[in-house]
Amino acid sequence: MRTPEILGRLAAITKEADARRRAVAERPQPKQPTDAIGPADQQQHTPRPDPGRGAAPDR
Repeated sequence: MRTPEILGRLAAITKEADARRRAVAERPQPKQPTDAIGPADQQQHTPRPDPGRGAAPDR
């Protein structure tokens, strides 16, 4: 059941949340440090061996 009191509280909470979102979005964003090697998404990943399913059946 939605009473005017509940809707009023919901509107106030929504208004406060929107104001917080705007305040965070308006803050100056810190500069991201540049990696000397290059961006992290260009790193090469070496495949790891598959550990299998546990001990061998003959053990």
